[in-house]
Amino acid sequence: FPSHDKRELCELIIKKTKRENLNILDVGTGSGCIPIAILNHKTTWKATAIDIDRVAINTTIINARNAGVSKRIIFEECDFLANFSTNKKWDLIVSNPPYISRREEDSIKPGVIEWEPHTALFPVGSDPLVFYKKLAVVLGAQQKDCELWAGINQDYAAETLALFNVVSEKEIIKDMSGNFRFLHAVK
Repeated sequence: FPSHDKRELCELIIKKTKRENLNILDVGTGSGCIPIAILNHKTTWKATAIDIDRVAINTTIINARNAGVSKRIIFEECDFLANFSTNKKWDLIVSNPPYISRREEDSIKPGVIEWEPHTALFPVGSDPLVFYKKLAVVLGAQQKDCELWAGINQDYAAETLALFNVVSEKEIIKDMSGNFRFLHAVK
């Protein structure tokens, strides 16, 4: 089952996106819980799930098969920051990328830091917004009405929102605890 923040992100997408037959991209899929949860509710949608970690992709394949949605998901091992091409067009992009800055590492609960791969928690390098900068570029290269949904670090909500100046709509949405945790942007 998705973690609390991923579950909320999925619920927002399922509730607020009314279009049919969408082709979605899940960036940093991990175990695949986001596209699997969405495809279980949106039966006309298809997804491409990418991750830098081959083990994560293998886990996603197994999870998608067990959930009965594997025929609607393409799985790709891909370094999103280094070699992701913006040539393919998407209707919806979703990501819960690594966004915890290294200075926050000491405040993370031990269970999280011990069990989650560090590539899923901490962005490459020292810039906690590196994934959002690339997501903004990818969204900017998409067709009109492409949506982006992403989990964010509440400490960088304003800075994250400012990166998406090429879109027609953008907002930061609070989670159930009242923290700014999700970005929604529409080209």
